[in-house]
Amino acid sequence: MTSPLTPDQIHKYSSRLLGLRLWPGLPRRWQQNRAIQKLAQDGSSAAARELALSVAHLVPSDPVVQQNLITALKSMREDYQLKEIAEIAIDNDRHDDARREHTERLLPLIKQANYLPFEPPNLRVFVALACEWPERLADDGPEVVQPLLKAYEIFSDRREVALSAIRALRAQGTIDTLCRHWMESGSAGDDLASMLISAGHSPSEPVERALFWLLIGQIQRYEELDHDGTLLIQAQAINRICRHWMETGAAGDDLATLLLSAGHSPSEPAERALFWLLIGQIQRYEELDLDGLLLVQAHVSGSAKVRKRLAAEAAAAGRMEWLEAMQQCKRLDQFDATDWDSTIQILEGAADPHSIWQWALKASPLHAQKLLRALPSSPSQPTGIPEEALGLQSLAIQLSVPDRHYFILCIHTLSGHDDRVRSIAWSPDGHCLASGSSDNTIRLWDPISGACIHTLLGHSETVWSIAWSPDGSCLASGSEDKTIRLWDPATGACTHTLAGHTGGVYSIAWSPNGRCLASGGRDKKISLWDPATGACNYTLSGRDSKVFTIAWSPDGRCLGSGGEDKKIRLWDPATGECTHTLAGHTGGVYKIAWSPDGLCLASGSSDHTIKLWDPMSGACTHTLSGHSGSVMSIAWWPYGHCLATGSLDNTIRLWDPTSGAWTHTLSGETVSVWSIAWSPDGSCLASSSFDNTILVWANEFFSLLTMPLACYGEKQWKLLSTLQHESKQDWQRPWLEFIDALGGVIRRFDVTVDDGATQPTASPFEVEIDG
Repeated sequence: MTSPLTPDQIHKYSSRLLGLRLWPGLPRRWQQNRAIQKLAQDGSSAAARELALSVAHLVPSDPVVQQNLITALKSMREDYQLKEIAEIAIDNDRHDDARREHTERLLPLIKQANYLPFEPPNLRVFVALACEWPERLADDGPEVVQPLLKAYEIFSDRREVALSAIRALRAQGTIDTLCRHWMESGSAGDDLASMLISAGHSPSEPVERALFWLLIGQIQRYEELDHDGTLLIQAQAINRICRHWMETGAAGDDLATLLLSAGHSPSEPAERALFWLLIGQIQRYEELDLDGLLLVQAHVSGSAKVRKRLAAEAAAAGRMEWLEAMQQCKRLDQFDATDWDSTIQILEGAADPHSIWQWALKASPLHAQKLLRALPSSPSQPTGIPEEALGLQSLAIQLSVPDRHYFILCIHTLSGHDDRVRSIAWSPDGHCLASGSSDNTIRLWDPISGACIHTLLGHSETVWSIAWSPDGSCLASGSEDKTIRLWDPATGACTHTLAGHTGGVYSIAWSPNGRCLASGGRDKKISLWDPATGACNYTLSGRDSKVFTIAWSPDGRCLGSGGEDKKIRLWDPATGECTHTLAGHTGGVYKIAWSPDGLCLASGSSDHTIKLWDPMSGACTHTLSGHSGSVMSIAWWPYGHCLATGSLDNTIRLWDPTSGAWTHTLSGETVSVWSIAWSPDGSCLASSSFDNTILVWANEFFSLLTMPLACYGEKQWKLLSTLQHESKQDWQRPWLEFIDALGGVIRRFDVTVDDGATQPTASPFEVEIDG
């Protein structure tokens, strides 16, 4: 497949074809028709390409010339000529509606020639669908499966034709490939499953067919095929089926009923305990997991989906074992926001005031506030709840969500890279900070100690961008060596190398569900990859300049890109269409970032400004001015309402997006700032610069809110005292009072954290709680 032509190339071809530079002084129509005649006589594939470009893009207003073009193109009947015409058509079809209309001028010629190319598969599938010849793919081999599925996903106007082609497939090997694709990535009830059922497609091999009917939800067909369950046993698929149900099923559904009636369960004890608990067989779970250790193992090894589902089940049933399992896996001061959200959900579901009170005293102030609000607000507390709870609850109800920041100091300088640090990114749990550098390496850091954990080697040129998968199991990196690498952060091993870009990869970004990795760079292309296989699903075309930055919206329905052409484009990743073009910067756009709620898109530019955009309307709502150098990086605080920006003017600035006001400048940088990133809990901001180092800035006040008071040391109590005396932030004072009061109650009740009694140092500002 030849590469798509640029507008400049199209202009060059059309100028030559239409005779704009030939034989000055002769009539224009004569020149054009003479050029057309010469190309028709040439008869080469290049001539066919020039004629097709002219018909597709530049059909002239002169009807005589237009007819001569069509006549000349009709004379092109050789396969190599028709292939050039088809490639021009498919190139146009990848673009917006205006360009896709050009395809319609070429399709009649392809239809008239009755031309369907044998290869490559994507061109063959495109021509068959565009000409509405789905039946002509019926006997094709497995190589057409991926192009058919891709066409179904991307081109909404060809979806029905693609479905017709899939239904018409007759080659059993092709059907087997299609069914395996669904079994690996589909779920019962999706569009492809419905189509397979309606077409009567199923694998040819009995064991695979039994597994297929079971996964697709056709339980009766499975039972008719596998009377005694031997096929399922032969497939050694019981563990796979059980995991599939634990990921996607619900207690009482058909698959759960079948598994229970057949006596199937996972072979591994921890998975089996988890399976019995989720499927509602509580007695079996309790008989298997007498001491709760299996539940602990399940918490460690379970996927994010399973853990989330288990937390919901535990909350609905009011079961407290899950909290005990969580505590055995990690210390309370290491709980992240997701852990605390699950904890609060379970405690509220259990509706046990005594447990809520105990956990409120062990939690961080930020989460203690939520738990205290969940206590019954009656004049007389339930049995076992002291009167002090009423005073704390009263304070908790008055507190607003913290939405400002109070930076005090740089707590770490991470050194080790031998050249400029181009990109930094926090792991989703906040326990690791990754950095990519012009020294061609990636380093993983412990942000607590500042130690380098791993150095990842493999790239041969500058690492421009790094990004963690949403579940933290994979780190991706994009490099000037034109490749993207996927790494296992636990071992430091490279698991995949994605090749396809023809220039340096400047930016990469994971979709929120982790199923797609987007990349953009020097070659002006944005590619969407399947990280599981390393395959490029498709490429978004429409930019005519280098792509410096890309970012997914929080809901995954929009992909933004910015680049050298000073514009920001918003794409629908499902269709590949550009939905908005945001113009307003007067310099290249180096970085874009979505607000946590997805309602605002921020952009930083070489014009020294930051712009805030409404992604729905495409309007610019604020322009933030103050930097005196290019804005290379921007990052939203995880809780919104604050934007951090890093610039080549050696500064990091904090802004209120609500008002657009500059609120703070971090001091300490003496060289240009290239990249910045907030930790997931918002307590730290990391920045990288041209001096080869990374600085970690502590949000000291927020650290007070997110650390359990029983874990406070001298540093935290001293900071509390300082803030009590010096803070001029009105919104902070109620929180300071609440923290002080909570510490006083903890001291009275000698609260333990992780079985270790802690006696916090007395605060000089302890508040006496009436009661």
